[in-house]
Amino acid sequence: MYIYTLDCLAFFLIVFLIHLLHLSESTEIPPYLTNCPSNGLCSRLPPDCMTCNTNYSCIYGKTATFDCKVKPHVHCVDENNHEQENFTINMTCQFCWQLATSDYVCTNSTNCMTVSCPRQRYNATCTVRDHIHCLGKVGKAGVL
Repeated sequence: MYIYTLDCLAFFLIVFLIHLLHLSESTEIPPYLTNCPSNGLCSRLPPDCMTCNTNYSCIYGKTATFDCKVKPHVHCVDENNHEQENFTINMTCQFCWQLATSDYVCTNSTNCMTVSCPRQRYNATCTVRDHIHCLGKVGKAGVL
């Protein structure tokens, strides 16, 4: 038979509660994970699924190599089907707002007057397509 003092029981209770707290935190699914295909090629992951280092020798309009790492809970493989955490991608060195119009989708304006004079502008939120990589914050492309 074991006899515990109140201090000892309180200690075990605190340790148990902390353990439960860590379990609940680790089971949460990060929001980006729903856009990340599992076990696909790392080089084909959408930008939301990885973090890449800045390539300071990148020349605008030229292809550049970027060192990247998958975000937590993302699983991807190389061409030999080996799981990777660190990998490289090649992309054209340009900011997201410099992409061709076919590489992003924008919200429609409900009050845009295309025949007005002088020509009016409106704010639109533009999202880069999943398979496109570019410099800068992915998601917004300014005024149209």
